[in-house]
Amino acid sequence: MKSLYTLLFVMLSASIFAQEIEVPQTQRSLITKRTATWCSNCGAYAWDMMESFVNNHSERAIVLNAHHSSSSNFHTAVAQELVDNLQEAFGQPTFYVNNERIGSGNTNTENTVNTKVMANEMSSPIAQVGVRAIFNPGDQEASIETRTEFFEDTEGEYFLSVWTAIKSTTAFQAARGQNAQHKQILWESVTTSTFGDEITSGNITNGSSFETSSTYTFGNYNETQLQVIAIIWKKVGEEYQFVNGNVTDEFIQLSSTHELSSEVAKVSVQPNVTSTNAQLLIDAKKDLGHTKVQLFHATGQAVAHIFEGPIFNGKYPFNIDRKDFAAGLYFIHIQSEKGSRAEKIIFQ
Repeated sequence: MKSLYTLLFVMLSASIFAQEIEVPQTQRSLITKRTATWCSNCGAYAWDMMESFVNNHSERAIVLNAHHSSSSNFHTAVAQELVDNLQEAFGQPTFYVNNERIGSGNTNTENTVNTKVMANEMSSPIAQVGVRAIFNPGDQEASIETRTEFFEDTEGEYFLSVWTAIKSTTAFQAARGQNAQHKQILWESVTTSTFGDEITSGNITNGSSFETSSTYTFGNYNETQLQVIAIIWKKVGEEYQFVNGNVTDEFIQLSSTHELSSEVAKVSVQPNVTSTNAQLLIDAKKDLGHTKVQLFHATGQAVAHIFEGPIFNGKYPFNIDRKDFAAGLYFIHIQSEKGSRAEKIIFQ
């Protein structure tokens, strides 16, 4: 795993600019369960409660299982450092909302978590972060782009962390057995430290925004098994206080390689530098099966749905109207059952 806080050049050397990322004006909570695979209570009543939080609050909260114990099968440094930063507890299971310890998993714990999360959702956010993940299958890496925006005047030291979480995996859990379905496991830090780097400090004005870029290299879990989490923290003394955060499990895949060979289909864009219109021609030598054609801005944002459906042996022309798009670099991405391909086009 490696991190690079600079603008990254991928997808045929196109710049990926984080300032293009949409930042929702929403307030999320952070629900953390301190847990361990050897902990029987973690796999009993606290397990069902966590399932409820995952099912009911995933749109309004970041929900994480943090394996704090070094003897737990899913123990990681980021999980230990997160829990150490929260209000002190003396074992597991323990549930937290943001930095506050709520309880060990009784009915009162569940009710309190639900009440706090619902109340937080209704509050106005000081700041929020947008996050985008772009997957490069050739290098088995993802470019993680974020933009943090402040919605009111404030002050302090603010940090941004980027983590990965395992969405679901089967493994042992005490009281559940060998085939327990573990969900939302806090896994790795994409940023160089658990709580990230400082993005701003001092007096901060309404409308201020800050961008970061990181590179994540996949290991035991791939892009279909992970989600990316970005969290804004305010540092007060030695404590990092949760401010807000966001999640994505969508990895945009743009390939610069010609996986769709010319023996199967010839693809051309004429002209590929234009101030008016361009034509995409797919000359299929064989049936491509179900095919999806989209236009992406160099930021990774899908801006047009060109075609979706079956393509058989034959020629398929598609007109692309320049007037619908701002000037810049774009990619036409073709995904078919026979392979994928990306062609660049520049609108002047």
